[in-house]
Amino acid sequence: MNAADLMSFSLRPFFASLRRWWHRCAERHYLRCAEVEQERVRESQMNVAYYEKRAALARSASMGA
Repeated sequence: MNAADLMSFSLRPFFASLRRWWHRCAERHYLRCAEVEQERVRESQMNVAYYEKRAALARSASMGA
């Protein structure tokens, strides 16, 4: 066994842990982005409901006048 073999054995766990760390960071980022996107969708749906309600109230007010 030469020095290069020893070096590759000692670095393999380091690169494996680095890869696991990278995947955890990527997963956290993905989940954070998905959460923000869901919040945007909820807000958009609330805005649509608000303006639909206002339009319905305006129509009923104009019919009663």
